Amino acid sequence: VVELEHPVPYFTKLLILPSFYPINEKYAKEQGDKYGLEANKAVYNGPFTLSDWKHEASFTMKKNDKYWDKKEVKLDEVNYQIVKEISTAVNLYETDKVDRAVISTEFVDKYTNNKELKQYTDPV
Repeated sequence: VVELEHPVPYFTKLLILPSFYPINEKYAKEQGDKYGLEANKAVYNGPFTLSDWKHEASFTMKKNDKYWDKKEVKLDEVNYQIVKEISTAVNLYETDKVDRAVISTEFVDKYTNNKELKQYTDPV
């Protein structure tokens, strides 16, 4: 049970963010200030583990063999490109270099009626 000092109507939506994920306290204390700063300095409890991390460039996640429902995980690996410029991300998407891109409001009109795309809004 969580008791808040003040009402926060979106509190349960915050709980899906990584900063609220449960962690192994003993391991986190052992790692100290280095916890979570590299792929091998974190603990994973989801369907994927971080296997490679090139800071500010890319990261690779591999299927977690210890995940409770690993039979249902269809992908073996997920590769993320970190693209800071939205226009660059859109260009990479349009040239089939990436499978997804986050867009800003300046691109919304261009893609709103595109039947091939799905829209996801920030949960918070």
